[in-house]
Amino acid sequence: MKLKIALIIDKFDSRMGGAERYARDLAEGLVREGHEIHVFCRRGQSSRDGIVVHLIPTINYPKYLRLLTFVRGVRKRLNKDDFDIVHGLGYNPGVTVLGPHTGVEQSWIEGDDQSRESAAALLWARLVRFFTPRRHLIISLQRQQYRDPGVKAIIAISEMVKNDMMRFHPLDGSRIEVINNGIDTERFNPKNRALYREAARRKLGLAADECLILTVTNNFRLKGIYPAVRTLPALIKRVNDPFRLLVVGRDDPRPYQREAQRLGVSDRIVFTNYVEDVVPLYAAADIFFLPTFYDSFALVALEAIASGLPVVTTGNAGAAAVIESRDMGRVVDNPRNHEALAEALSYYFSHEARAKAYDAAGKVYAQFSSIKNIRRIQEVYRRVISQQQK
Repeated sequence: MKLKIALIIDKFDSRMGGAERYARDLAEGLVREGHEIHVFCRRGQSSRDGIVVHLIPTINYPKYLRLLTFVRGVRKRLNKDDFDIVHGLGYNPGVTVLGPHTGVEQSWIEGDDQSRESAAALLWARLVRFFTPRRHLIISLQRQQYRDPGVKAIIAISEMVKNDMMRFHPLDGSRIEVINNGIDTERFNPKNRALYREAARRKLGLAADECLILTVTNNFRLKGIYPAVRTLPALIKRVNDPFRLLVVGRDDPRPYQREAQRLGVSDRIVFTNYVEDVVPLYAAADIFFLPTFYDSFALVALEAIASGLPVVTTGNAGAAAVIESRDMGRVVDNPRNHEALAEALSYYFSHEARAKAYDAAGKVYAQFSSIKNIRRIQEVYRRVISQQQK
């Protein structure tokens, strides 16, 4: 059954990271399944035939007006057409399928608070947040979304997000279906190591015996780069092998470089800007590290597992639930527990442990293919249409 589907997301741009990359993969996958896809966004462009991108004009400053005019603009445009499914990936009310990829705002705020470096920084962040209309608007919009009788299905991208939905909103858990993000397993898979590893490591200037610890994020503070830096002295005490931490992403590295210099580990860390194709970096790496304070899922962790890497992360990442054994990775409760993080990382300095992670990826990565994700999304769509026809 061919469906006419509206996808709503602020930015339709796979270079932006998790939610944006997922939206593009979802749109392209649904087109391959024969559906008619319309994307309503503030910024973006079509990537292939069959995806119609509707750019919604907004008032860009201040930021709360950007969000408010986007929400109202989308609603106005949707009223001009009929869609079988309206799937919201952000804060827009008036959808039939709700799948917020950023998670629940109050939970994000908790993680943001925990990531602050001092009591003064925390107090300042709370004051700024209190006087920031956009934060209040997001919470109000999410409250409207979860109370909207027109929402026929709610999708949580992780068990963590499902629990947050029930914690902050009066929702029956039976209304929420957990569908983990999917990834392109043709692109991210263990076979890439043989294809790219040697050349990628040579380009990075790595010695043959040097262990490469990789992290990829566009929000250094929230995703735990301070804890990553502060873990290195404890790791140096635990291991004899040379190693390097490679941090990839769009953010200002200078505060973290100063911290590394203060701790005497600046020679162990390399910061590089956003990389269009991260596949060779996963192939070059030995361990993936994400000591995050909050991440509704962490698509990069799933990509790393699929690429054959053990993942060391925290319970604040929705993807932590995917790590079922030490063969796949380790989950540390507190990102500020540098000794525990160092112990978890040191475990994978063993070639045997890394080999088991590589083997585990070959067994499990297909479970998280984008094809399987899109099939489950379509099952939700069919149930919604069935409900609407009754």
